Amino acid sequence: MNSIFRCQNLDDARGQINRIDRALATLIAERGIYVRQAAQHKNGCREAGLVR
Repeated sequence: MNSIFRCQNLDDARGQINRIDRALATLIAERGIYVRQAAQHKNGCREAGLVR
């Protein structure tokens, strides 16, 4: 975890919140890529009769 930035004013706090929101959005988008890949593998296994 990065060190915590001590906000001096509301703009600083909003800036840090926005930075975290951008990081979360990026991570959620990346997660979605892996979820889709997992679904493709799961469908491939199902088609091959390896899972129900």
